Amino acid sequence: MKTSKIFISLSATFCVALLFSCTSVDAPEPLPPIQQENTSSSSGNANYCVNPNSQICLQVVNPECPSGWISSNWCPYSSSSGTGAGSSSSGSGSGCTAANNTNTQYCSNGIMKTYGSTPEVGGRTYKTVVIGTQTWMAENLNYKTPDGNSRCHPGNDNTNTNDADNANCNTYGRLYNWATAIGINSSFNSSPYNPSSSTKYRGVCPIGWHIPNNDEWNTLMNSVGGSSIAGRKLKVTSGWNDCGLGSSYSYQCEDAYGFSALPGGGGYSVGSFIGVGDYGNWWSASEDVSSLAYYSGMNYNYEDVGYVNSVKSDLFSVRCLQD
Repeated sequence: MKTSKIFISLSATFCVALLFSCTSVDAPEPLPPIQQENTSSSSGNANYCVNPNSQICLQVVNPECPSGWISSNWCPYSSSSGTGAGSSSSGSGSGCTAANNTNTQYCSNGIMKTYGSTPEVGGRTYKTVVIGTQTWMAENLNYKTPDGNSRCHPGNDNTNTNDADNANCNTYGRLYNWATAIGINSSFNSSPYNPSSSTKYRGVCPIGWHIPNNDEWNTLMNSVGGSSIAGRKLKVTSGWNDCGLGSSYSYQCEDAYGFSALPGGGGYSVGSFIGVGDYGNWWSASEDVSSLAYYSGMNYNYEDVGYVNSVKSDLFSVRCLQD
């Protein structure tokens, strides 16, 4: 079985992380509140959302601002304040971070954008985000398959042999074996299937969406700066063990693109589970050998993303990609 320096199959122990140093920033001096700006730009549309209380300017495509923010075609706060337009931890120049995300909008590399939505599957829809040229689900799939092959992590590494619902379903989504994820007969969990790299395997995804293959996962990694830092850029800012400023690893989860990767852990075909909060693994449609397929994995204490193989009957999370 292949392994990487970061991730290995569920049958072994996961590795420790590199350190990422973070520098604290002093809070800016208070500035006077601004008045509602009557926009008069040549385009006729506001292109900033301004928060007078936190003195943050967010450059937006959609002029509809969250509650408590003011639409404006200019930013009254200078970049020297540390939070105004022209200052951003991602270097994009608008100043937003994942802390500015709302139920309808997310910060993507310094620019506020509006979440999209998938078609309904299993009675619910999912938020979506645009990263580079791709549109991804911003949540782990929580589709309960009719054949009972999906599972929710039961917590405390207990067992769940009949896909019973629990609190982890809504938080981390469900886990799937490889054949169920890509929508083929379960016999191919132990025999070669030879999936075509040009075929989009919908599997458990909504209509118009599919399980990404290795090439498509790699496109995502390149869009956020490469696999060596992709974990830091894609992980949700809370919910990972020891992930954040002041943690024992001094390691920050940025969620810089709205992907909000969640640590759903993993499971075995017998119904036992491990690792919720510690790592997240998402199936790829790419096969390795007869009983092995690939997944993309993140550890709580590591800032990169690993491409690894695992037994197809193991249970991992799913993120769907738009066709």
